[in-house]
Amino acid sequence: MEIVNFLAQLWGFCFIIISLAFLVRQMYIEHFFSLMEDAKNLLLFGLVNVMTGIALILFYNVWESSWHVIITVLGWLVTIRGVALLFLPGMVQKGLAKVKSKTEWIPVGLVVFVLFGCILVYLGVAA
Repeated sequence: MEIVNFLAQLWGFCFIIISLAFLVRQMYIEHFFSLMEDAKNLLLFGLVNVMTGIALILFYNVWESSWHVIITVLGWLVTIRGVALLFLPGMVQKGLAKVKSKTEWIPVGLVVFVLFGCILVYLGVAA
């Protein structure tokens, strides 16, 4: 199995399982927002995101015109999110407050993540 197929399946299953958990257990959404209000948690999430993102980039960083670029973009997005959490925690908290004020859209976003996860799993298996 190529690394890109493995990463597509990994991302896909994670998106599916985590999004479904948040959809089924709505209180997880509230818990998530309360976690992100604490600067200590932002530091921890930032460290984990930077380390995970860099690992993903080192494993797979191919910019080509196929679906494989999705995996590269996800790695870079995780890294950028980690850097933002470390260097711009106030801005991240303001953005989360805006999302929290529009809670009616959160389930829609979670369904989109489930569908995106299904697409990634399919691409990882079918390739």
